[in-house]
Amino acid sequence: GSLDIGEAVMECRRPMLIVPSRMTSLAVNRLFVAWKETAEARRAIAAALPLLQQAQNVMIVELIPDEAEGAQAAKRLSDVA
Repeated sequence: GSLDIGEAVMECRRPMLIVPSRMTSLAVNRLFVAWKETAEARRAIAAALPLLQQAQNVMIVELIPDEAEGAQAAKRLSDVA
């Protein structure tokens, strides 16, 4: 059977670059990172650094219910990148 994109993201346990199937080249202008404070996420960011450094804009999104915790997570992420 086929695997949907949500399952692929959750099950692959590897860094992923998701692009439309019709793409023939890749210009790295804007990147979106869905972040979760885990060792796997830190490894994925480290693996993606060459792409992140080429991008003109990088948006990192993490849902954190507590503002103080969010500030600490942002600091840890900036230390990795």
